[in-house]
Amino acid sequence: MTGQYPKHRPTGTVGVIGMDTGRFSEFSLALGRLELPRGWEIMGALNYDEAHARNFLAEHFTGDYLFFIDDDHAFAPDTLERLLEYRLSVVAPLVCQRRPPFLPVAIKDGGHLQLERYEEQGLIDVELTGTAGMLIRRGVFDRLERPYFEHRDLPDGTHEPSDTNFCRKLGEVGVAIHVALGVSLTHFNAMGVTPRYEDGRWLTSFSVGNVECFQITRSPVVLA
Repeated sequence: MTGQYPKHRPTGTVGVIGMDTGRFSEFSLALGRLELPRGWEIMGALNYDEAHARNFLAEHFTGDYLFFIDDDHAFAPDTLERLLEYRLSVVAPLVCQRRPPFLPVAIKDGGHLQLERYEEQGLIDVELTGTAGMLIRRGVFDRLERPYFEHRDLPDGTHEPSDTNFCRKLGEVGVAIHVALGVSLTHFNAMGVTPRYEDGRWLTSFSVGNVECFQITRSPVVLA
């Protein structure tokens, strides 16, 4: 006998944010393949306002960690295990916007993350990021006032979503926010495909969120 005890394996809850009916089948498949450590459970907060759903999960989750995941994402089976390896208070995967211009949702130095500056597997601290895929240690919530998540309309007429507001609260109490560049989520949206005749030729337009992203031009046929 060496007198050593097995290392504690953190427990926790996967908190699913979604609607009563699923939006993307790929999410359901990814959730079914997600590798859960022993002692973890899945809890859903469905058909709520998004901020209300996150508050519900933050108040009722069990274990050491809460892992948020939203039903418009897909992820690798080892996503949770890889984030747990960092043993940080707050760590999130790399996620891009679901609408043009599809930039990373993480904010650093006042702007969206510029990926070309970083190595693929790096771990970086950021000012803000989305809460989808965010892994939060239980003790973090003990340092915050309720409600943890809330939407806010600002005096300049802009709207601050709950994840932005949550990250600001973390910064105010000195909790660092990290993004693991080697761990990523797929963010889904519906794409519209529209054929039209323009300037003497046919083209196919591709749009996301009613914003045209790119076109494929059909060259006119030259008849002999």
